Amino acid sequence: MSIDAVNNHNSIDYVSEVVNGGQISAREICETALNNAEKDICGSFITVTRREAISAADRVDKAISNGIRLPLAGITLAVKDNICTAGIRTTCASAALEYFVPSYDATAYERLIAAGCVPIGKTNMDEFAMGSEGSLSHFGITRNPLNPDLIAGGSSSGSAAAVSAKIASVSLGSDTGGSSRQPAGLCALVSMKPTYGRISRQGLVEFAPSMDQICPITHTVKENAMIISVMEGADFKDLSMRRDLDMINPTPESKIPERMGVFIPTGCSAAVVNAVRKASMLFSESGSECEPAELPEQSYAVCVYNALSSVEALSCLARYDGMKYKSADLSSVKDISSAREIRGQCFGKEVKERLALGAAALSVNDAALYRTAVDLRKKIAVETDALFEKYKVIIMPTTKRTSYRFGQYYNEDDADLNLVYANLTGCPAISVPFAGASVQLMAARGEDNALYSAAKFLEDNNS
Repeated sequence: MSIDAVNNHNSIDYVSEVVNGGQISAREICETALNNAEKDICGSFITVTRREAISAADRVDKAISNGIRLPLAGITLAVKDNICTAGIRTTCASAALEYFVPSYDATAYERLIAAGCVPIGKTNMDEFAMGSEGSLSHFGITRNPLNPDLIAGGSSSGSAAAVSAKIASVSLGSDTGGSSRQPAGLCALVSMKPTYGRISRQGLVEFAPSMDQICPITHTVKENAMIISVMEGADFKDLSMRRDLDMINPTPESKIPERMGVFIPTGCSAAVVNAVRKASMLFSESGSECEPAELPEQSYAVCVYNALSSVEALSCLARYDGMKYKSADLSSVKDISSAREIRGQCFGKEVKERLALGAAALSVNDAALYRTAVDLRKKIAVETDALFEKYKVIIMPTTKRTSYRFGQYYNEDDADLNLVYANLTGCPAISVPFAGASVQLMAARGEDNALYSAAKFLEDNNS
């Protein structure tokens, strides 16, 4: 079997089947992907992991020759550069961690490698996962493979671009306020932010721990479910893991929810509005009761997210002084002020602004802003739970518009409105390409399988 035949088919269940069957080697698939990664013109990768990839591919081929079948045999994997990988630098796209090499693997990554995935590189991102365009990396911008003049989204820009360009079969991103779903949507891909506590966060460099999640980015809904089914499961290293969730069905059945709410915020482009309306019409014509719905506390949700995530980031990033993993002249460090200057040089403008917001939220009027945000988050969660007593799934846009030029809408205050609810409440949400845009579905906590079924139905009927 030729490598071209494998690349043309491109589905991960097909690739793993032919690799497990000995029709093509994981090494051959790996070398082709590495060559493509090294020629990538979109800025998808910070580090291409040739040595580690070939070693992993050879282990897969050896296991297969010994009669062992692997569920993800030979599947090429790109990994966001805030997910720890033993012996491979993990920079978070920041000067502060430019030379940081972890001594351990993130649990989710470790499980994918054990299942037969081959890691071809660490992907570009907005610094410390703070951004939405892929333009805030110490290592340069990431462009959209569908149109290099447009953004790939953020912060998981390189993870989406690597899969969209078909360099890697799948990728891992992280999602704190839409950072995986948004770039997937702008690059015509699928990304699922599962119920908080389903996937271990051990080894994910923290931005806002109460909201962070590791998420797969794939071409199809079925592939996405396959990846999460391998990553999920108890992990004693992450105390936020939930043990009461049904396991993911790796081959979701295409099924419609009984009742759906439809939410379209103001300011969406015509293409996005058309996609959501067409999707809701499809569900309605197929027997689902669809009616307009409102998300709770819309005027506050993004502000609540910004306040809470910035406070958590302030705590998480306090450990980075720029003196160990950045190329700094430590002989110049003579007092506190010079140490602060080096720390200040480590972080980009966006990170500094978020840290300043976090400091302000904790200091103004005895942390009144932070306490108010905590209370509002609880209110949003309670009202969202009530919404899901009425509707099985909420359908809404992933983004307010399709991809755009760098900086065109960067300062738009409510651009993340649809995305942050899943992170504030811990609910699962999935972005799916549909009708020339991206549609997002959100369900109650624990209803990940129902969400995959609805997403599969939408995908199967996309024309």
